[in-house]
Amino acid sequence: MSNTLHEEEHSHYEDTQYSTTPIISVADFNGDGEVDSNDIEDIISRYNSADEDDLYHPLYDRDADGDIDVNDIIKAVSDIGVDVPLLDQQIAQATQATMKYYGSDGLENAIADGYF
Repeated sequence: MSNTLHEEEHSHYEDTQYSTTPIISVADFNGDGEVDSNDIEDIISRYNSADEDDLYHPLYDRDADGDIDVNDIIKAVSDIGVDVPLLDQQIAQATQATMKYYGSDGLENAIADGYF
């Protein structure tokens, strides 16, 4: 393999850092089986956060591009009234249950709860 090919592959990897598939298919962030005002309030509270911010969580990143912006909120609002798959509900519930272990305080919280 030439260095040029290796560099091109590495460059491609960096360009595709974020998945294009969101964690859940419907914006039921709390896992209660419906997309409602509670879910919209949740995503709005995370507006303008990005991957390196404590407020950011990929659950709310509806377009999986590494930030929570107006596009994510629009996608969430468009999900109001949509049937929520059971798997999405379960993923959201599990994610909410472990949310405090995400971000800069995550390890500290896990240690305090006896996981390490």
